[in-house]
Amino acid sequence: MKKILFFMVLVSCVFGINLQQIKPKMQGDLDTAMTIISKQTSVDQKSKELFKVFDGYFDYKLMARLSLGAPYKALKKDEQAKFESAFEKVLKKSFVDKLSAYTDEKMTIIGDTKPNDSRYFLNTQINDSKGNKYDIIFKFYKKSNDDYYIYDADLMGVSLVQTYKAQFSDLGSNADLKTILNRLQASQNTK
Repeated sequence: MKKILFFMVLVSCVFGINLQQIKPKMQGDLDTAMTIISKQTSVDQKSKELFKVFDGYFDYKLMARLSLGAPYKALKKDEQAKFESAFEKVLKKSFVDKLSAYTDEKMTIIGDTKPNDSRYFLNTQINDSKGNKYDIIFKFYKKSNDDYYIYDADLMGVSLVQTYKAQFSDLGSNADLKTILNRLQASQNTK
């Protein structure tokens, strides 16, 4: 499961992708990622190279907002920005922590669906060296014009956003930023 979360964070990309280009762009970027992961370089170097590939079309701010839920709306603008930044750092740290566990996994696109005019789901599969297969659905939304961004990913029916949201669910809408950031940091320490 931890390896799968790595791939969900890996495909974290804020320039959007045209709907017609999602499949070829994602497959190319996934192939590039597998090449980077297999290099004999440091985890930090791999991390920098991977985020350079993917940081353009993953909407960390929306993920942060969706993950926190009601308490997000109660925060001041500067507090929202601090939470968004902290959330992105936690996701990326989680990715870096898991990076060293990967060697020869392969990730392929196996299909797609368009549930409505503003959503697009890309179905992918990770195949590991032991013959295990894990399905991941990358969820895109249409932000502007024809630019789509990733806002969530599901692993075997479990949403990354909903997983974080569950960790914040008992905070209530009046939680202060310090409490929220402590909870986010605690979620990192339990992974």
